[in-house]
Amino acid sequence: MFLIIFIFYNYMRSIALLFLLMPVLGWSQNLVLNPSFEDTLVIENTSHLYLCSNWILPTAVSSDWFSTNPEAQCSFCCCGTQSITENFGFQTPFEGEAIAGIVLYTDDSKPGEYSQYKEYIEGELAEQLVAGVRYAVKLKLSLADSSAFAVNKFGVYFSNEQVDLWGQGNFSFSELDFDPQVVYTNPNYFTDTSEWINLSSTFIASGSEQYFIIGSFEDNAAMNALLVNETGVTLQYYSHYFFDEICVSLDTADNVASFQNKALYWFVDNCLFVEDNVKATIEVFDFTGRSLIVQSSFNSPICMDNLQVGQYMVVFKDEKTFSVNKKLVHVK
Repeated sequence: MFLIIFIFYNYMRSIALLFLLMPVLGWSQNLVLNPSFEDTLVIENTSHLYLCSNWILPTAVSSDWFSTNPEAQCSFCCCGTQSITENFGFQTPFEGEAIAGIVLYTDDSKPGEYSQYKEYIEGELAEQLVAGVRYAVKLKLSLADSSAFAVNKFGVYFSNEQVDLWGQGNFSFSELDFDPQVVYTNPNYFTDTSEWINLSSTFIASGSEQYFIIGSFEDNAAMNALLVNETGVTLQYYSHYFFDEICVSLDTADNVASFQNKALYWFVDNCLFVEDNVKATIEVFDFTGRSLIVQSSFNSPICMDNLQVGQYMVVFKDEKTFSVNKKLVHVK
């Protein structure tokens, strides 16, 4: 009786997964809501990015929204207008009429407590990410002309829940202590002030992520920023960048393997289920690289309730196709 129920469950689960992964056919779909900051709640008397739809400021900072629209006036910021041309330097939006701007670094010579100052922007995805699926994260950035410094590293942190320290009454403006899943680096620094720099990276989702934060998650003192402009700059202590066209989508380079292997095995309620008649070996590792489970027979699910809460790497070796697929799972 148990075997019949298990086979039926496997069958229904496989059908459900096929429907779940049907968006794989549309690989270019951008999951970011309001990806180029065009949709704003108001246009007149605007103040900073927190009035952009689907974007918030996770900390008590003044991340910026700039527009080529002449009606985009600012009544609550260091600038009298949100015009791109009248603040920190000119940069034509890659598309549309709006861009975002944030401080990624503050020099420690800045007087007072502002030496740890950082700015962030937090966006929202149209749907939760699927565990074990690889996603591409793309964006465009340009160094503001008035920045004294350039950086060589920043990142994107994905989370299941919205991070809103400011909304919770935490008015700290120092860096966030998160480990970003995506890190962009350039040994020669991001120094272009005239053209948009195209950046792209990928990561494998843990599952259920629907929010992401763009910014620098490293202590200012450890960043080794590059001095690019010594005199006559508005931002004499800062490294300020413009951002546009934020995109999170399924990774086209990983689509076939992800789709095929997703139908062969899946993870639910702390247990790994494997499709019938699959000849494969599954090995589970912790984050020290220690092998915890090795199994080639799948008459019953591989349950991990005896493991500590945390993330584990599952390596699936298909003996029929000699392919290897890795999946990051979270034991609750």
